[in-house]
Amino acid sequence: MSESDIDPVDVNWDDPQECPWCGDDIENGGAGFMDHVRANPECREAFEAWQETVSNDIARGWMA
Repeated sequence: MSESDIDPVDVNWDDPQECPWCGDDIENGGAGFMDHVRANPECREAFEAWQETVSNDIARGWMA
């Protein structure tokens, strides 16, 4: 997977046990997701782009 292969905003994020960008299993939908994002540069880039995009939609910003 490369950065150009993923659209960080257009994801089907309906399963907290699966990464919405690469499809890998996530051991825990909270802390496990953040561990996965930190360990996978492509997913980290997609998550950061997604976070940046949606942060304007959240009144007090995004807290992670």
